[in-house]
Amino acid sequence: MPLDQSLLPAPPNPRKRHLEDTLSDWVWRDWALCCLSRRYKISAEEKSALEDLRARHCNMPFNASSPETNWTLLAIWNSAFPEDPMEAADNGRRWRLLGFQSDNPRTDVRAGRFALDQLHYLASTYPERFRTLRKQAGEKELDYPLAISCFNLSHMAVVYFDLCESETVSPVAGASQAGRAQMQNFARLCARSPHGPRAVLDELFCALTSLFHDTWKNMRVGTNCTLMELPKALRVVFDANHAFWSEPRDQVAELQRLGAPAH
Repeated sequence: MPLDQSLLPAPPNPRKRHLEDTLSDWVWRDWALCCLSRRYKISAEEKSALEDLRARHCNMPFNASSPETNWTLLAIWNSAFPEDPMEAADNGRRWRLLGFQSDNPRTDVRAGRFALDQLHYLASTYPERFRTLRKQAGEKELDYPLAISCFNLSHMAVVYFDLCESETVSPVAGASQAGRAQMQNFARLCARSPHGPRAVLDELFCALTSLFHDTWKNMRVGTNCTLMELPKALRVVFDANHAFWSEPRDQVAELQRLGAPAH
């Protein structure tokens, strides 16, 4: 009598093949170019750092009604507006002053908790910088949604380095994922970071946010462009991030160069 297949345990899902798994693949182009090409390898420690980001940070679900979410939103607001503090993260139009799209900021968190966590990192670690960004973003000269832009930048980096476990797309149209050099150099710094791989991704987010702000400022001054052209600024930041990781990075502090305005 055949066994009822419904009683059997479901086979385990095959492990998703991540971007770093392809780094040491040998392809015919590498063989043909021989000494002119470099075969990239990634260490066990570097793979572990990337897995830590996926397992403990980048794929955590968002619970809109949790006390932690309320506390995080409250801390972000109070950092941005210390002269007008909140006691509870209630809905209201004033969230739009911070660059949220709706009166309920929770509805703008659409790709998991990580983007909100990174916005909180910026607000709590660099409060003066955060207040400057908030103030200038809300002025007529720049007039762009800070919070939404930050969420896009966070998700852009997560998708670029293949840190999402679910299917998703980059907010940058037509964006590719990290190349071999970029992936290896990112993983290398994550493994070397004395404060763990999360510190690399958080500091990268802060640098990208500053770069986006300055890029948009230059665009507004030069051409008086509209919000419809914000994707162009996002693309400039994406390209700068791609170029930055083409070289090995030894210290997290080097990320400050990425966010520094050009002279």
